[in-house]
Amino acid sequence: MKKHIFDKFVDNICSHTKIKKEDLLKKNKFADVVLARQTLFYVCYNRGIKKSIINQYMTDEGYDIGTSAINYGINTIKDLIDKDLDFLVIVDKLSKVD
Repeated sequence: MKKHIFDKFVDNICSHTKIKKEDLLKKNKFADVVLARQTLFYVCYNRGIKKSIINQYMTDEGYDIGTSAINYGINTIKDLIDKDLDFLVIVDKLSKVD
């Protein structure tokens, strides 16, 4: 139901980070990709998309991930925001849906 919002967040994050969508949505352990993916989880969750739905959208895109990894990503971004207010500004920018 909120897939269009998820897709917009993917576009926003890919545009900002210069990471290709296919790299964001596949298993990849490069730190910049992981941080971008965790940011995706965070902005989706903050928008009211349940973790199970985020999991489903990721699975639909070909990335099979558990809700525990999504929860970990959300918490990682929360911690980063608490420590770095500049990161909060970036996350707020990425959270915009036109």
